Amino acid sequence: MMDRKGKLSSRLRAAEGWFSEELPCPGCCSGDVGSGIVADVKLGIGGGADMKVEKVSVGLMRIVEWRYLSIEDGLRYLQHFLLPSECNQN
Repeated sequence: MMDRKGKLSSRLRAAEGWFSEELPCPGCCSGDVGSGIVADVKLGIGGGADMKVEKVSVGLMRIVEWRYLSIEDGLRYLQHFLLPSECNQN
């Protein structure tokens, strides 16, 4: 979970926030090592006085190559992270 405090760059009627953080290693790997994957989250906020999130963009990027992951690689990471690990069942 990304828990961030940050500033929003506001324009006349909208605001944007951009946050990024390295994701933890998937459950089957050691927790002492980073995953090498960074999640970028961009929020588009608007609605005037009501202030509501109008758009959320999420990207997963490899730190080594500085390239975004494909949808398949992103889903594979989430699968390893969210599902019980086969490594720990031995």
